[in-house]
Amino acid sequence: MLGAIVGDIIGSSYEFNNIKSKKFPLWITQSKITDDSICTLAVADSLLNRKPIVKTLQSWCRQYPVGYGKKFQEWIDSPSPKPYRSWGNGAVMRISPVGFLYENLKTALQKGCEITNITHNHPMSLKGVCAYLTTMFLLKKKISPITIKKIIQKKYHYDMDRSVDDIRETYNKFYVNCDRTVPEAILCTLNATSFEDAIRNAVSLGGDSDTIACMTGALAEIQFGIPSEISQKTLSYMDEKMKAIIKQLYQQSPIQINSQRVNLFHPINYHGR
Repeated sequence: MLGAIVGDIIGSSYEFNNIKSKKFPLWITQSKITDDSICTLAVADSLLNRKPIVKTLQSWCRQYPVGYGKKFQEWIDSPSPKPYRSWGNGAVMRISPVGFLYENLKTALQKGCEITNITHNHPMSLKGVCAYLTTMFLLKKKISPITIKKIIQKKYHYDMDRSVDDIRETYNKFYVNCDRTVPEAILCTLNATSFEDAIRNAVSLGGDSDTIACMTGALAEIQFGIPSEISQKTLSYMDEKMKAIIKQLYQQSPIQINSQRVNLFHPINYHGR
């Protein structure tokens, strides 16, 4: 899950200043935590501590007013929030804790759809969430990228026969819908050679770079692990409440790296396999 926050922070400074290249500094003055991280942490808090998802998501977003879309802000502020049929990638950027905490894919898909339906009750969003969680589970099972592409294309009808260079060349709009961001994030991981390479792939596409990198980061974490220097830098952007949720998630997650349960805090020690 920390990978999602890594991607969000690194991508944040390029969201409205797109760079169509993989050669860029990962951390600059403008790098910051955005709504992607806050919503991801809220979902994790809800799952880990058995809190109602609606109230928990509202609480986190009210505590951290980092800037939210108009419709979602209205949902945050509402005393009786209702889903508003969004097809945006906000449904997917927050969902990675489900993939980290559930070992059974069917259960994860059910929980993912339940969380998604509180806001993004649109078929495109639900498909995006399911495709994303399916990819997480296939990566956890160490299925090859080639096979994962075939499975996702057959099951969810995304075009997975593209390179990052192919996508970048024609990716010239600020896409926020799931159909134009979820398959791209998946491909940024499946076509990568390392965690950092996956993040660079995502940011280099342009468009909604923090959210694409956020979605990519969680997938790349499973595939490659996170280099310790990147983990430490990411934690430096987080307050104690955020760090506590991250720590609790890795203590309870069934995912193991190098045959050992992830331990970020005693001391920070998180390496790829």
